[in-house]
Amino acid sequence: MTRKGRYLRKENIQIALQVLKQGAGDFKATRYFSRNSMKGRINMAKIWSDYRAIGERIGHRVKGGRPLLKLYKKGVYQYLYSFKGPDKRKFDVIKIKNRKTIYYPKAKTFYHYRNPHHFRYFYPVKP
Repeated sequence: MTRKGRYLRKENIQIALQVLKQGAGDFKATRYFSRNSMKGRINMAKIWSDYRAIGERIGHRVKGGRPLLKLYKKGVYQYLYSFKGPDKRKFDVIKIKNRKTIYYPKAKTFYHYRNPHHFRYFYPVKP
């Protein structure tokens, strides 16, 4: 396992223990994979035909986002793409000072970027 893979495994165990204590809520995923930690970078989505991928999600809210908002208003950013969260809100992925972040224009708030290549979550398709 790669060094990054070992780190991700440790982080996943911490997340799993937290979910066991608190419950998963509305998160329906029962499988996941990380292409980032795989040596061969296999795309498991092609193999798991009886599962569907869960869409991209935002990370935690950025604390002290005022400096980012000032740079955003000045136009000092690069727009990368947009996506809709599970609640159908539209988020923009932008790059400010070589750092990817997520911006929610309606509330003018920033969230940490969660790279969709690090983790892809899947839920079972009912027959």
